Amino acid sequence: MNIKTSRFYFYSIVSVFIFTLIGCASEIKHDQRLDQNSNRIEAPVALELAASLSANDLSCPVAEAKVLKVKDNEGAPLGPVWSDYEILVEGCGKMKTYNIDCAGYMDNPKCYLE
Repeated sequence: MNIKTSRFYFYSIVSVFIFTLIGCASEIKHDQRLDQNSNRIEAPVALELAASLSANDLSCPVAEAKVLKVKDNEGAPLGPVWSDYEILVEGCGKMKTYNIDCAGYMDNPKCYLE
C-alpha cells in the first residue's frame, strides 16, 4: 500500500467519524415542556370528532368521550406544534379508543383521525 492510498483511507475514516458525530448531535429531541400545555383549545374539537365517529362505530347515538392521553409534538405533519390525543368513547355498553391528531390554529383548531 502506498502513501497516497493510506492517506485516502485515513481521511475517509476520519470523515465518516466526523459526519457520524454531526448526525448524532443534530438529532431532534422532543421538548418535554410541550406536554405540560394546559391551555388546549383543540381538546373539545378532538372529543367532538371522537364522539361523532363513535355514533356509527358503536351504533350508539349517546356516548361519553374522555381524553386518556395527550402528547404534544413538534414539526411535520401538522405544523410547528401539534397534539396527539388518545380518546376513549363509551356508550350503550360498548367502548372504543381513537387516536386523533390536532393542530391548534388560534381560534380554529383542526383535528383528524390518525
